[in-house]
Amino acid sequence: MHCVDKAPSFELEVELLSGPNCLMPSIRRQEPTSGKALPRTDSELENLFERLSKSTFRSRFHLDAAERQTVERLGLDVLRRHAHEIISKRLAKAVIANDGRQTPMRGYPVFKAQHATGLCCRGCMKKWYGIEKGRELTPQEIAWAADLIVRWIARDIRRFVSRPNAASQKTKTKTLAAGSMRQRELDLL
Repeated sequence: MHCVDKAPSFELEVELLSGPNCLMPSIRRQEPTSGKALPRTDSELENLFERLSKSTFRSRFHLDAAERQTVERLGLDVLRRHAHEIISKRLAKAVIANDGRQTPMRGYPVFKAQHATGLCCRGCMKKWYGIEKGRELTPQEIAWAADLIVRWIARDIRRFVSRPNAASQKTKTKTLAAGSMRQRELDLL
């Protein structure tokens, strides 16, 4: 179960617009700021992945065979686009009616990566990244989240391929051969 918190209150800035026939208040919502900088450098991302690995809940997520095949079939660029679309549709709004329950636990690599990285609901995004609930995500935050999801997928694929006794040697060799086409994508991350 995810964190489901009350919606935060907003500070409103009211200013009077004046003009020949206008004395109307204009209300602008002041966006809460997270106070945390999103991890972007390799070092910051490594620290983030280390923290995530210490979470009992987050560390239990790994791609299964079918999800690894989906990654191989679609490639990281397509998954990045899908992650961007999923976050834009399910997490970017200021108010989400089913927050904490909108992301399936399995069935698609992006969903599993969202849970593994704390990008599954706005409550978890607040907890892990300080991104306040009750405001829309910026385009930069959406792009950052999609990139983080793809980085986690690439790391999990590498973990599977390099892990001893992860699969029989025959399966491992077959996976390595099939994955050679995507290796350049993994190396770029």
